[in-house]
Parts: sequence; structure tokens; C-alpha cells
Amino acid sequence: MRPTVLVVMISSAALAPAGSTRAAEAALFQFEQQAKQHCPGDTIVWLSRASGTYSFAGERWYGSTKNGAFVCRREGDLAGYRPSHAPSQAPPPPAHPPQGRPPVTQAALPSATE
Repeated sequence: MRPTVLVVMISSAALAPAGSTRAAEAALFQFEQQAKQHCPGDTIVWLSRASGTYSFAGERWYGSTKNGAFVCRREGDLAGYRPSHAPSQAPPPPAHPPQGRPPVTQAALPSATE
């Protein structure tokens, strides 16, 4: 009698969390200004979800692909997207994003006795 071998194949899609193909999905924005308000200290990029890449301002496809969106570069990187060209040509991400607005200080006013 021959031993029977059962082979089970599991695709990577079956192991991914339900409803998401990326590790963490980036916040998508229709307008560039919305993305700037969401992450004021980060570089805004145009994300092409179909190709899994993003473009920088001034590049040919920035803001012009059919199914794209504006995102914060850091969020796009964390979600698994990559630049549309060699990383050496991409502008570097900001070193430290601001942690909110700077404190408001009162300007020095001339004294009333002068």
C-alpha cells in the first residue's frame, strides 16, 4: 500500500488581514490642501494605488492619474507604497515633523511711560 501525500497551498492573500492588502493604509485626500492640513510637516505626494507608487510635486504624474489621491509621504511609506523613481532622486523626508503648532508669544510692546 502506498502512502498518500496531501499538499496544501496557502496564498499570501489568505494570510493577509481581511479587507486590507497593505500593512497600514494611508489617509487618502482628494485635494492637496487637505493632505497639508493632515500632516503639515511632511511632504505631500500623489499616490497611484493601481501601481503602488507615488510621485512628488513637479513630476509628470503628480495630481493627474485617474485613480490617485494625495497622501503624506511618511504614511505612504508605512503603507508599503514606494516612489515612482529611484530613491536617490527623491527629496528626503523631513527629519522631525512638528508636534503641533509652536507656542504663541506676546510681542514686546512699547511701555506706556515712553
